[in-house]
This record gives sequence, C-alpha cells and structure tokens, in this order.
Amino acid sequence: MYLLSPQPKQRRVQLTVWLVLAVLIAGGVGGGWYYWYDYEQRSRSFDSLIAVAAERNGIDRRLVKAVIWQESRFNQYAKGNAGEVGLMQVIPGGSGAARDWAVAHHRELPCKGLVQAPAMNIEIGSWYLARALHRWNEYKDALALALCEYNAGFTKARNWKPLEYDGPVLERIGYPTTRAYVEAIIGKYNELQAKREP
Repeated sequence: MYLLSPQPKQRRVQLTVWLVLAVLIAGGVGGGWYYWYDYEQRSRSFDSLIAVAAERNGIDRRLVKAVIWQESRFNQYAKGNAGEVGLMQVIPGGSGAARDWAVAHHRELPCKGLVQAPAMNIEIGSWYLARALHRWNEYKDALALALCEYNAGFTKARNWKPLEYDGPVLERIGYPTTRAYVEAIIGKYNELQAKREP
C-alpha cells in the first residue's frame, strides 16, 4: 500500500503544472489582447487634440500621430532621458521646443506640468514640427530633414542636408538612431495614409 501512494502525488504535481501552464497561457493571451485594446483606445483618445493642433499648424494630422506613435506610443506620462515629456516628447524649460514656441507666440514659458498636458504638448510639438517642415520645404526630402531636426536638432539636420535639393537624406544621417527614427515615422505615416487613419 505504501508503494502506491506516490502515484496520486505525482498526478497532483502534474495537474498543478498543467494548471499553472494553462493560467500563464490564458494570462498571456488575455494580457496581449488587453494591451492591444488599451493601445488602440489610447491612440484614438487623442485624435481630436491632434486634429486641432495639426490644422492650426498646417500639417497632416496623420504625421503628428506617427510622431506621437514613435515618441511615446501614446503614453502622455512618457519621459525621455534628456528631460523630454509627454506624447510628443517636448523639452520643457529654457532650451528646447517649449521655449521656441513661447518666444514665437509672445507668451510666458509654460511650466513642465503644462508642457506635459496632452493639449499643450501636442500643440507645441505640432508647431515645432511644422516649423521644421517649412524650413526644409525646398528640399525633395523635406519630411526626412524635418524629422531629423525634431529628433536631433537644427544643427544636425543642417549638417545632414543633401548637397542638391533633390538629393537623398537618409544616407547622410550621421546617427543610426536618428536614421531609424526617421524611417520608423515615415513608415508609420505611410501606413496611416494607406489605412485612411484619422
């Protein structure tokens, strides 16, 4: 009788292992679905703010959405390593897009909390992006140059501009991370255009 008792114990262990595996698999599938659903909800929850800021600044709302996708994945609380905050990773304070926006609009420099707020963040980021697009509009690859400026600053973008107005930009970008950034946003922008995404 003693020799038979380990068998039910082994069965219980096997059942426990299978139960744990089933829970983990169900949790993974459910968690993945929830993440996708949450991401879709977040990405759509800013559509009206994006549309208003994009129209005010004269740029395509899908481009703004592509930049937000790359910068923060629609996380309004995102923070970058260089002090960037919010959906469009705007630098608050006296040395970045927020300062440039305040000077251009004859306003006081907004505090960090206000810069992180979605409406202000999208407004400043859209304005900064529109300014860069306008600056490089004579170039065939104006979008790539504007995205270089958004990511690495005006000086770097100027260094990477092609010698000819119709020359390519991507191969001239000196930072692999900026090149990947530009390619990712252009890819997402093309995807949103193809899907007729709002």
